Amino acid sequence: VIDKSTDVLAFLQAEINEIVGVDVSQLGKDVHLGELMDSIMALQLRAKIEKNLAILLPLNIITKARSANELASEIIIRSDGFLSGTT
Repeated sequence: VIDKSTDVLAFLQAEINEIVGVDVSQLGKDVHLGELMDSIMALQLRAKIEKNLAILLPLNIITKARSANELASEIIIRSDGFLSGTT
């Protein structure tokens, strides 16, 4: 189980890199995840998030996220502190 917010970002970057084949840490901050991934890729990422982080996200949260950082923040907010180690 991932227990630190920085680990959530690292997890997302690794999974997006694997799914899309692009190192998101090397992209500009304004690169929209919806521009990198088609709907199948977004579904794959959602399944990995659900399996590894135990967070169920609506697909549009993933496709509308402006960056991996924004998506990581959304996951932490929805985890009610579980992933950030605050509980």
